[in-house]
Amino acid sequence: MGRQINAANRCGAAMKPSMYIVLLISMTLAGCAVERPFEADPAPPETRAVIRQDGPVSVAAAALGAQESRDALGVSLHDVGIQPIWLRIRNDDTASYWLFPIAIDHDYFIPSEVLRRVAGRHPPQELVTRVENNALPVLIPPKSVTSGMIFVRVEEGLKAVTVQLMTPGHRRDFPFVLEVPGLHRPPVPSQRRIYPGQTLPDLDDAGLIDYVATLPCCTIGPEGQEADPINFVLVGSLELVRLALASRGWTLAEVMSSSASLKMVFAFLSGSRLPYGAVSDLRFLGRTQDVAYQKIRELVAERNHLRLWLAPVTWHGQAVWAGQISRDVGVKLSGRLWPPTTHEIDPSVDEARFYLLQDLMTSQLAQRLSYTKGVGAAAKTAPRRNAENDPYYTDGLRAIVMLKEKRADTSTIELFGEHYPVSARQLRNE
Repeated sequence: MGRQINAANRCGAAMKPSMYIVLLISMTLAGCAVERPFEADPAPPETRAVIRQDGPVSVAAAALGAQESRDALGVSLHDVGIQPIWLRIRNDDTASYWLFPIAIDHDYFIPSEVLRRVAGRHPPQELVTRVENNALPVLIPPKSVTSGMIFVRVEEGLKAVTVQLMTPGHRRDFPFVLEVPGLHRPPVPSQRRIYPGQTLPDLDDAGLIDYVATLPCCTIGPEGQEADPINFVLVGSLELVRLALASRGWTLAEVMSSSASLKMVFAFLSGSRLPYGAVSDLRFLGRTQDVAYQKIRELVAERNHLRLWLAPVTWHGQAVWAGQISRDVGVKLSGRLWPPTTHEIDPSVDEARFYLLQDLMTSQLAQRLSYTKGVGAAAKTAPRRNAENDPYYTDGLRAIVMLKEKRADTSTIELFGEHYPVSARQLRNE
Protein backbone atom coordinates (compact mmCIF):
# COMPACT_ATOMS: atom_id res chain seq x y z
CA MET A 1 0.00 0.00 0.00
CA GLY A 2 2.87 2.30 0.81
CA ARG A 3 4.25 1.86 -2.67
CA GLN A 4 0.91 2.80 -4.18
CA ILE A 5 0.65 5.99 -2.11
CA ASN A 6 4.25 6.92 -2.79
CA ALA A 7 3.84 6.30 -6.51
CA ALA A 8 0.70 8.40 -6.54
CA ASN A 9 2.50 11.16 -4.65
CA ARG A 10 5.34 11.09 -7.16
CA CYS A 11 2.87 11.43 -10.00
CA GLY A 12 1.10 14.23 -8.20
CA ALA A 13 4.35 16.04 -7.48
CA ALA A 14 5.40 15.85 -11.12
CA MET A 15 2.07 16.74 -12.69
CA LYS A 16 0.00 18.28 -9.95
CA PRO A 17 -0.63 21.76 -11.44
CA SER A 18 -1.39 20.54 -14.94
CA MET A 19 -3.47 17.58 -13.83
CA TYR A 20 -5.61 19.68 -11.52
CA ILE A 21 -6.19 22.10 -14.38
CA VAL A 22 -7.18 19.09 -16.48
CA LEU A 23 -9.60 18.02 -13.76
CA LEU A 24 -11.28 21.42 -13.72
CA ILE A 25 -11.50 21.47 -17.51
CA SER A 26 -12.82 17.91 -17.51
CA MET A 27 -15.61 18.80 -15.11
CA THR A 28 -16.54 21.74 -17.32
CA LEU A 29 -16.53 19.70 -20.52
CA ALA A 30 -18.19 16.61 -19.09
CA GLY A 31 -21.64 17.69 -20.16
CA CYS A 32 -20.42 18.22 -23.73
CA ALA A 33 -18.87 14.78 -24.19
CA VAL A 34 -20.34 12.35 -26.70
CA GLU A 35 -21.94 9.47 -24.81
CA ARG A 36 -21.67 5.99 -26.30
CA PRO A 37 -24.76 3.78 -26.02
CA PHE A 38 -24.76 1.25 -23.23
CA GLU A 39 -26.89 -1.73 -22.37
CA ALA A 40 -29.79 -1.42 -19.94
CA ASP A 41 -29.56 -3.37 -16.70
CA PRO A 42 -30.52 -7.04 -17.08
CA ALA A 43 -33.75 -8.66 -15.90
CA PRO A 44 -34.36 -9.60 -12.23
CA PRO A 45 -32.02 -12.27 -10.80
CA GLU A 46 -34.28 -15.32 -11.03
CA THR A 47 -35.35 -14.35 -14.55
CA ARG A 48 -31.82 -13.82 -15.90
CA ALA A 49 -30.22 -16.74 -14.03
CA VAL A 50 -27.77 -18.82 -16.05
CA ILE A 51 -28.43 -22.56 -15.83
CA ARG A 52 -25.85 -25.36 -16.03
CA GLN A 53 -26.63 -29.08 -16.07
CA ASP A 54 -24.34 -31.99 -15.19
CA GLY A 55 -26.12 -35.32 -15.18
CA PRO A 56 -28.91 -35.35 -12.57
CA VAL A 57 -27.82 -32.02 -11.04
CA SER A 58 -28.53 -28.53 -12.36
CA VAL A 59 -27.51 -25.14 -10.98
CA ALA A 60 -29.05 -21.75 -11.75
CA ALA A 61 -26.98 -18.70 -10.77
CA ALA A 62 -27.29 -14.90 -10.78
CA ALA A 63 -25.12 -12.14 -9.29
CA LEU A 64 -27.04 -9.36 -7.54
CA GLY A 65 -26.33 -5.70 -8.15
CA ALA A 66 -26.32 -3.05 -5.44
CA GLN A 67 -30.00 -2.15 -5.68
CA GLU A 68 -31.06 -5.78 -5.97
CA SER A 69 -29.25 -6.77 -2.78
CA ARG A 70 -30.82 -3.79 -1.02
CA ASP A 71 -34.27 -4.84 -2.23
CA ALA A 72 -33.75 -8.46 -1.17
CA LEU A 73 -32.20 -7.88 2.25
CA GLY A 74 -33.20 -4.35 3.20
CA VAL A 75 -29.57 -3.20 3.59
CA SER A 76 -26.83 -2.08 1.23
CA LEU A 77 -24.30 -4.90 1.11
CA HIS A 78 -22.32 -3.39 -1.77
CA ASP A 79 -21.45 -0.39 0.39
CA VAL A 80 -19.54 -2.72 2.71
CA GLY A 81 -17.90 -4.76 -0.06
CA ILE A 82 -20.28 -7.74 -0.11
CA GLN A 83 -22.22 -9.16 -3.05
CA PRO A 84 -24.85 -11.92 -2.93
CA ILE A 85 -24.75 -14.72 -5.49
CA TRP A 86 -28.18 -16.31 -5.81
CA LEU A 87 -28.19 -20.05 -6.52
CA ARG A 88 -30.89 -22.63 -7.11
CA ILE A 89 -29.61 -26.22 -7.03
CA ARG A 90 -31.81 -29.02 -8.31
CA ASN A 91 -30.46 -32.37 -7.15
CA ASP A 92 -32.26 -35.27 -8.83
CA ASP A 93 -29.48 -37.63 -7.80
CA THR A 94 -29.86 -40.27 -5.08
CA ALA A 95 -26.85 -38.87 -3.20
CA SER A 96 -26.44 -35.73 -1.10
CA TYR A 97 -23.91 -33.08 -2.18
CA TRP A 98 -21.82 -30.62 -0.22
CA LEU A 99 -21.56 -27.13 -1.65
CA PHE A 100 -18.05 -25.63 -1.31
CA PRO A 101 -18.44 -21.82 -1.10
CA ILE A 102 -14.65 -21.49 -1.13
CA ALA A 103 -14.70 -22.50 -4.81
CA ILE A 104 -17.00 -19.56 -5.52
CA ASP A 105 -14.81 -17.07 -3.63
CA HIS A 106 -11.92 -17.97 -1.33
CA ASP A 107 -12.81 -14.89 0.74
CA TYR A 108 -16.54 -15.58 1.02
CA PHE A 109 -18.55 -14.24 3.98
CA ILE A 110 -20.65 -16.31 6.36
CA PRO A 111 -23.98 -14.78 7.52
CA SER A 112 -22.61 -13.61 10.87
CA GLU A 113 -19.83 -11.69 9.09
CA VAL A 114 -22.37 -10.09 6.77
CA LEU A 115 -24.43 -8.96 9.75
CA ARG A 116 -21.43 -7.56 11.58
CA ARG A 117 -20.30 -5.57 8.55
CA VAL A 118 -23.66 -3.96 7.91
CA ALA A 119 -24.97 -3.55 11.47
CA GLY A 120 -22.10 -3.96 13.92
CA ARG A 121 -22.08 -6.18 17.01
CA HIS A 122 -25.81 -6.00 17.71
CA PRO A 123 -27.83 -6.27 14.47
CA PRO A 124 -31.62 -6.03 14.74
CA GLN A 125 -33.36 -9.39 14.92
CA GLU A 126 -35.37 -8.68 11.77
CA LEU A 127 -32.13 -8.28 9.80
CA VAL A 128 -30.64 -11.41 11.38
CA THR A 129 -33.69 -13.42 10.33
CA ARG A 130 -33.65 -12.01 6.79
CA VAL A 131 -29.96 -12.70 6.16
CA GLU A 132 -29.98 -16.17 7.73
CA ASN A 133 -33.15 -17.20 5.89
CA ASN A 134 -31.60 -16.13 2.56
CA ALA A 135 -28.29 -17.92 3.15
CA LEU A 136 -27.90 -21.07 1.08
CA PRO A 137 -27.44 -24.33 3.05
CA VAL A 138 -24.21 -26.13 2.18
CA LEU A 139 -25.76 -29.61 2.33
CA ILE A 140 -27.93 -30.34 -0.71
CA PRO A 141 -30.18 -33.35 -0.03
CA PRO A 142 -31.09 -35.89 -2.73
CA LYS A 143 -34.26 -35.35 -4.75
CA SER A 144 -34.48 -31.71 -3.68
CA VAL A 145 -34.46 -28.12 -4.93
CA THR A 146 -32.47 -25.77 -2.70
CA SER A 147 -32.09 -22.03 -3.25
CA GLY A 148 -30.44 -19.15 -1.44
CA MET A 149 -27.45 -16.80 -1.40
CA ILE A 150 -23.70 -17.11 -1.03
CA PHE A 151 -22.04 -13.86 0.06
CA VAL A 152 -18.82 -12.93 -1.78
CA ARG A 153 -16.64 -9.94 -2.61
CA VAL A 154 -18.13 -7.22 -4.80
CA GLU A 155 -17.41 -7.14 -8.51
CA GLU A 156 -19.09 -5.05 -11.20
CA GLY A 157 -19.98 -5.80 -14.80
CA LEU A 158 -19.21 -9.52 -14.83
CA LYS A 159 -18.64 -12.03 -12.04
CA ALA A 160 -16.86 -15.34 -12.68
CA VAL A 161 -17.74 -18.11 -10.22
CA THR A 162 -17.46 -21.88 -10.08
CA VAL A 163 -20.11 -23.75 -8.12
CA GLN A 164 -18.51 -26.92 -6.81
CA LEU A 165 -20.61 -29.80 -5.47
CA MET A 166 -18.96 -32.76 -3.75
CA THR A 167 -20.17 -36.22 -2.87
CA PRO A 168 -17.96 -39.17 -1.86
CA GLY A 169 -16.10 -40.31 -4.97
CA HIS A 170 -17.41 -37.58 -7.27
CA ARG A 171 -17.21 -33.82 -7.86
CA ARG A 172 -19.34 -31.66 -10.13
CA ASP A 173 -18.11 -28.23 -11.29
CA PHE A 174 -20.43 -25.60 -12.75
CA PRO A 175 -18.51 -22.59 -14.17
CA PHE A 176 -20.43 -19.33 -14.66
CA VAL A 177 -19.83 -15.79 -15.85
CA LEU A 178 -22.68 -13.71 -14.47
CA GLU A 179 -23.81 -10.23 -15.48
CA VAL A 180 -23.94 -7.72 -12.64
CA PRO A 181 -26.33 -4.74 -12.95
CA GLY A 182 -25.01 -1.23 -12.39
CA LEU A 183 -21.98 -0.83 -14.66
CA HIS A 184 -22.45 0.95 -17.98
CA ARG A 185 -21.73 -2.02 -20.26
CA PRO A 186 -21.57 -1.84 -24.05
CA PRO A 187 -24.46 -3.47 -25.93
CA VAL A 188 -23.89 -7.21 -26.13
CA PRO A 189 -22.05 -7.88 -29.42
CA SER A 190 -23.76 -10.45 -31.62
CA GLN A 191 -23.70 -11.35 -35.29
CA ARG A 192 -27.41 -10.55 -35.55
CA ARG A 193 -26.95 -7.04 -34.16
CA ILE A 194 -23.70 -6.13 -35.94
CA TYR A 195 -24.22 -7.95 -39.25
CA PRO A 196 -28.03 -8.10 -39.64
CA GLY A 197 -29.32 -10.17 -42.53
CA GLN A 198 -25.84 -11.32 -43.58
CA THR A 199 -24.68 -14.88 -44.10
CA LEU A 200 -21.11 -14.83 -42.84
CA PRO A 201 -18.39 -16.90 -44.56
CA ASP A 202 -17.53 -20.01 -42.55
CA LEU A 203 -13.81 -20.77 -42.69
CA ASP A 204 -11.56 -23.77 -42.12
CA ASP A 205 -8.07 -23.56 -40.58
CA ALA A 206 -6.33 -22.39 -43.75
CA GLY A 207 -9.08 -19.92 -44.54
CA LEU A 208 -8.98 -18.44 -41.05
CA ILE A 209 -5.20 -18.01 -41.14
CA ASP A 210 -5.43 -16.29 -44.53
CA TYR A 211 -8.28 -14.06 -43.35
CA VAL A 212 -6.46 -12.97 -40.20
CA ALA A 213 -3.28 -12.27 -42.18
CA THR A 214 -5.15 -9.94 -44.54
CA LEU A 215 -6.86 -7.85 -41.85
CA PRO A 216 -5.74 -4.20 -41.72
CA CYS A 217 -2.60 -3.70 -39.67
CA CYS A 218 -3.96 -1.43 -37.02
CA THR A 219 -6.85 0.17 -35.27
CA ILE A 220 -7.71 3.77 -36.15
CA GLY A 221 -7.30 6.68 -33.74
CA PRO A 222 -9.60 9.66 -33.10
CA GLU A 223 -8.16 11.70 -35.96
CA GLY A 224 -8.02 8.89 -38.52
CA GLN A 225 -4.40 7.91 -37.98
CA GLU A 226 -3.01 4.41 -37.41
CA ALA A 227 -3.30 3.45 -33.75
CA ASP A 228 -2.43 0.26 -31.84
CA PRO A 229 -1.82 -2.93 -33.87
CA ILE A 230 -4.26 -5.81 -34.21
CA ASN A 231 -2.19 -8.59 -32.66
CA PHE A 232 -4.61 -11.18 -31.28
CA VAL A 233 -7.59 -13.20 -32.53
CA LEU A 234 -9.94 -15.25 -30.36
CA VAL A 235 -12.27 -17.94 -31.68
CA GLY A 236 -15.28 -18.91 -29.59
CA SER A 237 -18.63 -17.70 -28.34
CA LEU A 238 -18.97 -14.53 -26.29
CA GLU A 239 -19.77 -16.73 -23.30
CA LEU A 240 -16.49 -18.62 -23.72
CA VAL A 241 -14.50 -15.41 -24.16
CA ARG A 242 -16.08 -13.99 -21.01
CA LEU A 243 -15.39 -17.16 -19.05
CA ALA A 244 -11.75 -17.44 -20.11
CA LEU A 245 -11.02 -13.79 -19.31
CA ALA A 246 -13.12 -13.32 -16.18
CA SER A 247 -11.79 -16.51 -14.60
CA ARG A 248 -8.30 -15.01 -14.85
CA GLY A 249 -9.20 -11.67 -13.28
CA TRP A 250 -10.01 -9.62 -16.39
CA THR A 251 -12.88 -7.20 -15.86
CA LEU A 252 -15.31 -5.60 -18.26
CA ALA A 253 -14.37 -2.02 -19.07
CA GLU A 254 -17.04 0.61 -18.64
CA VAL A 255 -18.32 2.36 -21.76
CA MET A 256 -16.46 5.62 -22.42
CA SER A 257 -18.46 8.60 -21.16
CA SER A 258 -17.97 11.89 -19.37
CA SER A 259 -18.43 10.24 -15.98
CA ALA A 260 -16.03 7.43 -16.91
CA SER A 261 -13.35 9.95 -17.91
CA LEU A 262 -13.78 11.85 -14.66
CA LYS A 263 -13.41 8.62 -12.70
CA MET A 264 -10.10 8.03 -14.47
CA VAL A 265 -8.80 11.51 -13.66
CA PHE A 266 -9.87 11.26 -10.01
CA ALA A 267 -8.31 7.78 -9.70
CA PHE A 268 -5.04 9.01 -11.15
CA LEU A 269 -4.87 12.03 -8.84
CA SER A 270 -5.69 9.93 -5.77
CA GLY A 271 -3.49 6.99 -6.71
CA SER A 272 -6.43 4.59 -6.36
CA ARG A 273 -7.24 1.52 -8.43
CA LEU A 274 -10.04 1.57 -11.00
CA PRO A 275 -10.97 -2.02 -11.91
CA TYR A 276 -13.66 -1.10 -14.44
CA GLY A 277 -12.25 2.11 -15.92
CA ALA A 278 -13.14 2.89 -19.53
CA VAL A 279 -10.58 2.45 -22.30
CA SER A 280 -10.28 5.01 -25.06
CA ASP A 281 -12.25 4.30 -28.21
CA LEU A 282 -10.37 3.01 -31.26
CA ARG A 283 -11.93 2.01 -34.56
CA PHE A 284 -11.56 -1.18 -36.55
CA LEU A 285 -13.85 -2.85 -39.09
CA GLY A 286 -15.60 0.52 -39.39
CA ARG A 287 -16.63 0.91 -35.74
CA THR A 288 -15.36 1.38 -32.20
CA GLN A 289 -14.54 -1.73 -30.18
CA ASP A 290 -17.49 -4.00 -29.50
CA VAL A 291 -16.24 -4.78 -26.02
CA ALA A 292 -13.14 -4.10 -23.93
CA TYR A 293 -11.61 -5.89 -20.96
CA GLN A 294 -8.82 -4.93 -18.62
CA LYS A 295 -6.67 -6.46 -15.93
CA ILE A 296 -5.56 -3.82 -13.48
CA ARG A 297 -2.31 -3.67 -11.63
CA GLU A 298 -1.25 -1.65 -8.60
CA LEU A 299 -1.92 1.82 -10.05
CA VAL A 300 -4.64 3.17 -12.32
CA ALA A 301 -1.88 4.15 -14.77
CA GLU A 302 -0.79 0.52 -15.08
CA ARG A 303 -3.09 -2.07 -16.61
CA ASN A 304 -3.42 -4.57 -19.43
CA HIS A 305 -6.30 -3.83 -21.75
CA LEU A 306 -7.89 -5.75 -24.59
CA ARG A 307 -10.27 -4.43 -27.24
CA LEU A 308 -12.32 -6.90 -29.30
CA TRP A 309 -14.28 -6.63 -32.53
CA LEU A 310 -16.62 -9.36 -33.78
CA ALA A 311 -15.36 -10.25 -37.26
CA PRO A 312 -17.66 -10.83 -40.27
CA VAL A 313 -16.57 -14.49 -40.55
CA THR A 314 -16.87 -17.68 -38.51
CA TRP A 315 -14.64 -20.72 -38.04
CA HIS A 316 -16.67 -23.94 -38.21
CA GLY A 317 -19.63 -21.93 -36.93
CA GLN A 318 -17.70 -20.30 -34.07
CA ALA A 319 -17.44 -16.54 -33.63
CA VAL A 320 -14.13 -14.88 -34.54
CA TRP A 321 -12.89 -11.85 -32.57
CA ALA A 322 -10.16 -9.51 -33.82
CA GLY A 323 -8.28 -8.10 -30.86
CA GLN A 324 -5.78 -5.48 -29.79
CA ILE A 325 -3.87 -6.13 -26.58
CA SER A 326 -1.40 -3.72 -24.97
CA ARG A 327 -0.04 -2.86 -21.55
CA ASP A 328 -0.52 0.61 -20.09
CA VAL A 329 2.43 2.02 -18.16
CA GLY A 330 1.42 5.64 -17.59
CA VAL A 331 -1.09 8.44 -18.05
CA LYS A 332 -0.39 11.59 -20.05
CA LEU A 333 -2.20 14.60 -21.48
CA SER A 334 -3.90 13.75 -24.76
CA GLY A 335 -3.60 17.18 -26.37
CA ARG A 336 -7.36 17.11 -27.05
CA LEU A 337 -10.21 18.81 -25.28
CA TRP A 338 -11.91 15.45 -24.72
CA PRO A 339 -10.83 13.14 -23.31
CA PRO A 340 -8.05 15.29 -21.81
CA THR A 341 -5.91 12.34 -20.68
CA THR A 342 -4.85 9.08 -22.27
CA HIS A 343 -2.80 6.05 -21.30
CA GLU A 344 0.72 5.47 -22.57
CA ILE A 345 1.45 1.92 -23.72
CA ASP A 346 4.54 -0.15 -23.04
CA PRO A 347 6.52 -0.35 -26.31
CA SER A 348 6.93 -4.15 -26.17
CA VAL A 349 3.45 -5.07 -27.41
CA ASP A 350 4.52 -8.70 -27.95
CA GLU A 351 4.91 -9.04 -24.18
CA ALA A 352 1.28 -7.98 -23.77
CA ARG A 353 0.28 -10.54 -26.39
CA PHE A 354 2.22 -13.24 -24.50
CA TYR A 355 0.64 -12.18 -21.19
CA LEU A 356 -2.85 -12.70 -22.62
CA LEU A 357 -1.81 -16.02 -24.13
CA GLN A 358 -0.58 -17.21 -20.73
CA ASP A 359 -3.87 -16.21 -19.10
CA LEU A 360 -5.94 -18.02 -21.72
CA MET A 361 -3.84 -21.16 -21.41
CA THR A 362 -3.96 -21.01 -17.61
CA SER A 363 -7.76 -20.77 -17.79
CA GLN A 364 -7.57 -24.26 -19.38
CA LEU A 365 -10.06 -23.15 -22.02
CA ALA A 366 -7.53 -22.68 -24.85
CA GLN A 367 -7.70 -25.58 -27.29
CA ARG A 368 -5.56 -24.59 -30.28
CA LEU A 369 -2.92 -21.96 -31.00
CA SER A 370 -1.49 -20.50 -34.17
CA TYR A 371 0.23 -17.35 -35.40
CA THR A 372 0.01 -15.53 -38.70
CA LYS A 373 1.42 -12.43 -40.31
CA GLY A 374 0.09 -9.14 -39.01
CA VAL A 375 1.27 -5.57 -38.67
CA GLY A 376 4.81 -6.44 -39.79
CA ALA A 377 8.02 -6.45 -37.80
CA ALA A 378 9.33 -3.26 -36.19
CA ALA A 379 12.68 -3.24 -34.40
CA LYS A 380 13.36 -1.55 -31.08
CA THR A 381 15.76 0.75 -32.94
CA ALA A 382 13.10 1.69 -35.52
CA PRO A 383 9.74 1.42 -33.75
CA ARG A 384 6.31 2.14 -35.16
CA ARG A 385 4.10 4.69 -33.44
CA ASN A 386 0.44 4.64 -32.47
CA ALA A 387 -2.11 7.45 -32.61
CA GLU A 388 -0.82 8.93 -29.34
CA ASN A 389 2.76 8.94 -30.70
CA ASP A 390 3.77 6.13 -28.34
CA PRO A 391 6.54 3.98 -29.86
CA TYR A 392 6.16 0.21 -30.06
CA TYR A 393 8.20 -2.65 -31.47
CA THR A 394 7.00 -6.11 -32.45
CA ASP A 395 7.72 -9.29 -34.38
CA GLY A 396 4.65 -8.34 -36.42
CA LEU A 397 2.69 -11.54 -35.82
CA ARG A 398 -0.88 -12.15 -34.69
CA ALA A 399 -1.78 -14.92 -32.28
CA ILE A 400 -4.89 -17.01 -32.94
CA VAL A 401 -6.38 -18.84 -29.95
CA MET A 402 -9.34 -21.19 -30.26
CA LEU A 403 -11.37 -21.71 -27.10
CA LYS A 404 -13.28 -24.80 -25.98
CA GLU A 405 -16.10 -25.44 -23.54
CA LYS A 406 -14.47 -28.17 -21.44
CA ARG A 407 -11.41 -27.34 -19.37
CA ALA A 408 -8.32 -29.43 -20.07
CA ASP A 409 -4.69 -29.40 -19.05
CA THR A 410 -2.52 -26.83 -20.81
CA SER A 411 -0.26 -29.62 -22.12
CA THR A 412 -3.05 -30.73 -24.48
CA ILE A 413 -3.11 -27.49 -26.50
CA GLU A 414 -2.61 -28.08 -30.24
CA LEU A 415 -0.33 -25.90 -32.38
CA PHE A 416 -1.22 -25.42 -36.05
CA GLY A 417 -0.07 -23.20 -38.91
CA GLU A 418 3.41 -22.14 -39.97
CA HIS A 419 4.20 -18.68 -38.55
CA TYR A 420 5.48 -18.63 -34.98
CA PRO A 421 7.63 -16.40 -32.80
CA VAL A 422 11.10 -17.85 -32.22
CA SER A 423 10.27 -19.27 -28.77
CA ALA A 424 7.02 -20.88 -29.93
CA ARG A 425 8.74 -22.21 -33.08
CA GLN A 426 11.35 -23.94 -30.95
CA LEU A 427 8.61 -25.49 -28.82
CA ARG A 428 6.77 -26.71 -31.91
CA ASN A 429 9.87 -28.38 -33.37
CA GLU A 430 10.80 -30.28 -30.20
